[in-house]
Amino acid sequence: MELASLPLVFIAASTLASVVLGLIWGSVTSEIAGLSLLAGFAGALYASGRSRAKERPAVFPGPAALFWTGLFVALSLRYFLWIYFYDGEWKTFEIVENRLPSFLAAVANFAHGQKFWPENPLIAAEPYHDFGMALFTGLAVKLGIPASAALPAIGLVAAAVSAFLLWEWARETGIGGTLFLGGTAGLLILASGHHPQLQEYLSQKTAFVSALPFMVFVSYPGFLFAFPAGLYLLVSFRRRFLEGMESGSAYAETLLWAALPLFDLHTFLGLSFLFLGWGLFSGRAKETLSIFLRACLAAAPLVLASTNFLKQPSVLFAPHWKDFSFDGPVWTVVLREFGYFLPWLGVLLLAAVFSRGKKYLWAFTLPAALAYLFLVFFEISPWKDAGLPLLAWCYVLLLVPLNEQIVRRAGPLGGALILAALFFPGIVLHRQTYNGYFRNKATVSIKDQEAICSSLAPLPRTHRFATSTDPRHPIPVCGFPVVSIYNEALFLWNTPQRQNSEKLHQLLRGDKGWRERAAELDVRYIFVGQNEKQDMRGQEPDWQKAAKQIRSEAWGSVYDLGSPDPLRPLPEPGQGLRATFFANKTFEGEPLMVKTAKIPDFNWDEAERDILGTPFGILLEGEIYVPQSQEVTFYLASDDGSILEIGGEIVVDNGGDHSLRIKYGKKYLEQGWHPLRLRYHDDWGVSYLSCWWKPALGKEEMIPAELLRPPQTKEGA
Repeated sequence: MELASLPLVFIAASTLASVVLGLIWGSVTSEIAGLSLLAGFAGALYASGRSRAKERPAVFPGPAALFWTGLFVALSLRYFLWIYFYDGEWKTFEIVENRLPSFLAAVANFAHGQKFWPENPLIAAEPYHDFGMALFTGLAVKLGIPASAALPAIGLVAAAVSAFLLWEWARETGIGGTLFLGGTAGLLILASGHHPQLQEYLSQKTAFVSALPFMVFVSYPGFLFAFPAGLYLLVSFRRRFLEGMESGSAYAETLLWAALPLFDLHTFLGLSFLFLGWGLFSGRAKETLSIFLRACLAAAPLVLASTNFLKQPSVLFAPHWKDFSFDGPVWTVVLREFGYFLPWLGVLLLAAVFSRGKKYLWAFTLPAALAYLFLVFFEISPWKDAGLPLLAWCYVLLLVPLNEQIVRRAGPLGGALILAALFFPGIVLHRQTYNGYFRNKATVSIKDQEAICSSLAPLPRTHRFATSTDPRHPIPVCGFPVVSIYNEALFLWNTPQRQNSEKLHQLLRGDKGWRERAAELDVRYIFVGQNEKQDMRGQEPDWQKAAKQIRSEAWGSVYDLGSPDPLRPLPEPGQGLRATFFANKTFEGEPLMVKTAKIPDFNWDEAERDILGTPFGILLEGEIYVPQSQEVTFYLASDDGSILEIGGEIVVDNGGDHSLRIKYGKKYLEQGWHPLRLRYHDDWGVSYLSCWWKPALGKEEMIPAELLRPPQTKEGA
C-alpha cells in the first residue's frame, strides 16, 4: 500500500510547493516548475523511508486479482489515450459540459505564467476543484511536455494506483464494481435486445453515463488525484479504527489529506467528517481529535485559497428532489448513473439493523446514507451535476459491506452471479464506447486551436481579453487572461461574476460608456468570433472604429483598445512622450519624424513597417510622475532590443537582437516627476514594444497617459 502512495505524494508535494512559490512570485516560472517537481521527488523519496505501517501478511496476486487489474488497466488505456485522438486530424473531446476545455485553459494559464488569486477568473470565480491537477499538469507543460502527453500519462498513473487501492479496499468487488458501474441506462438493451435504442439514448446525454473511473477521472480532472488519494486515506482509516491495525504512513496520510482541498474540496470535507465519525465511533476520541486537528490545520490555508478566501460559497441549501441535474430528479439520476446503489443501500441498512456485526456495517452504510441525503438537500457547486463525484464516494463506501456481507457469503457460484448482475449494465456501456459513441460527442480541432494560439503568440500575456463566456473559447486555452469563461449557471453563486458579465456584454456591444467598462474590467484586447458577433447583435460597436485591428483571420479578429497608431499624434498634445523615429538602430542622423505618443505598447503591422523600413529605431523621451514615494517595478517586453532609463539610470536592460522577451527592474522613486528615456530598435521580422509598471502601492498596469509628459526643456530629459 505504501508503494501506491509514492506517486500521490509526488503530485501532492509538487503542487503544494508550486502553490507556495507561485504565490510568493505571483505566477509559475520555469524555475518554479523545476523546483516544485524536485520537491515532489524529494517528498516521495522521504515517504518511501517513513513507512511505519504493519502491513497485512503478503497476499500474492492470484488469477482473479491479475484478471481484474489487467482489465482495469486495459480499459484505462482505452479512455486516457483517446482524450486526444486522430480522425484525419488531431482532436480532443468536449467532455461533460465542456469541463475538459476549461481544464486545458487553466493548464495553459498556469503554464504561461498567469496569476493565481484573485485576478484569475478561471480559479477565483467559484471553488475551483480542478486547481491542483491543472497546476500540476501546468508544471509539466511549463517544462516542455505537451498537455496532450502529460494528461493521459497522469491519467494512466492515477488509474494504476486506483486499481491497486481498490483491490485493497474490496478485492474484485472493489475493482469490478468501480470499473463496471453502469446504472439502469445499461439495461435498456434488454428492452429491445440490440444496441441502437441505447445508442440513441446515449447520444442525447449531456454527461457520460459510463464507468466510474471515466466519469470522474476525465469529467472531473481533480479526481485524478482526489480519487486514489481518497482511497488511500479510506484504507488507512479503516485499518486504524475498524480493524485495529497500524495505518499507513503518518507523513503520507497528512500530506495527502492536507493537499486534497486543492484537487477536490468536497472530497476533503467528506473524508474529514468520515475520519471524525469513525474515530469517535471506535472510542479513540483523543487520538482522533489530535490527528484531525493536525490535518485540518495543515489544510486550512488551502481551503481558504480554494474558496477564494471564503468569498465563494461551497454549499447552498437547494432541495434537489425535483431537479438534481440537467436530466431529472435525484433518485432517477442515482439509478441511471449508479445503478443498484439505492437498492443495495436499503439492503445493507436492513442488514445493519438485524444482523450481527452491526457496528462494522453501520460504519459504512450510515455515512453513505447521510451523504446521499445531504446531496438531496444541498448544492455543492453552481453546476447541477457536480454532486456526482460525492455520490461516487457513497457508492465506494458500500463496496466493502457489499463484498463482505453479500458477495462472499453467497459462495463462489452465488457471488459470481451477484457480480455478473452488478456488472452487466457497465459492461454494456463499455461496449457502446467501442461502437462509435465517441463519434457522437463534440470535438475540438487541435489544428484550429494551435493556429489561433500561434497567431496570437507574440502578444504579451499580461493583458486581458474580452471574449464571449464560453469554456471552449480558444483565448483562455491559449493561456491568455480573460474577463470570464463562465455562463449564467454561475450567477446564483457569484454576484461579482454576474456584475462583470453584465459589463462584459455592454463592452462587446459597444454600449455607451464602453471605455469605462473596458477600464473597469482591465480589458486591453477584444476577440471577435462567431459567438462575439452574436453578442453584438449584427451591429458595429463604436470601439471597432476607435481600436486598432491587429489580427484578422478565418477564425476571427482581434482589436487592441490600448494601442494607438504609433505614427498618429495624440488628440490631446501634452500627454505622453516625445517619440523620435530613426531609419537605423543606432539613433543617429536626421530623424524620419517626431511625434507625441503614449507609453509605448505597439505591435507594428506590415503597412507601418513599410513606412518605417528596417532596421529602425525609436527614442522616447519625457517625464513620468509618481503619485507617492515608493518602489516601482517596470516591465519591458520587446522584439528586438529596448532599454529603459529613469533619472539617467538604466532600470531595465532588454537590449540586443532577440525575439519577444520580457525583462523587469525595480527602482525607488520619490513623489514627483522624473526624467524618462526609452530606446527601442528593430532589426528585422516582428516589431513589438510594450512597457508597463507595478507601483508597490498600486496594481500592475499600463502607465496612465496622464502620468507622462514630453520633455519640459529644449534638450529633453
